[in-house]
Amino acid sequence: MNLNLSVNPTHAAFNGAACLSCMIPNDGTLVACSACKHAKYCNKTCQKKDWKEHKVVCKVLQSFQRMLESLFEDDNFDLLDMNMKRLGRMGLIEKFGYFKRLMDTRHLKESPVGELARMLQFPHNVSDKAWTLAKNLVQFSPCCSICDKTKYEQDIIEMNNPTIAKTSWKSCPTCKFGWSCSDHFDEYQQKHTPEICKTY
Repeated sequence: MNLNLSVNPTHAAFNGAACLSCMIPNDGTLVACSACKHAKYCNKTCQKKDWKEHKVVCKVLQSFQRMLESLFEDDNFDLLDMNMKRLGRMGLIEKFGYFKRLMDTRHLKESPVGELARMLQFPHNVSDKAWTLAKNLVQFSPCCSICDKTKYEQDIIEMNNPTIAKTSWKSCPTCKFGWSCSDHFDEYQQKHTPEICKTY
């Protein structure tokens, strides 16, 4: 993976509109990592090429997803403070920051999160680079420009409520960064003007 991606957060590779290995934009036929579901590739060749770097990032993302699943359980959600209850991109970023703070203190003797880290199956020896890549994949994952719904949280809501309709996602074919959920496709197309598109 190109190191320039770490300083180019708007790159389509982080939101699934381009291959995370070769960074070539794609028309929707990318293959998602079967474990974390958020890193996407042109094909198995690109995925294999990126695996050495993605392996730890993938485990971080899976641990974060397990934490989100726990937070979304009714009993736990009621105990969260308002920032952690907030949905949308800013709420997701807040939750990832909370997750990193927990994992950064898990080795301290007085830390209350050692058991939690084991429950989340958190990987050992995570480099700063791996943290940065994981954070980028979280904070720049698809988020509806109209309702602020995030794919990360919506996937968990749908997993816990199998009777509700599945949400689909579309990005702007030009900028590859403006997203909308299936509830707001038409409204988004009207509001995502060429002027807005150029800002991404």
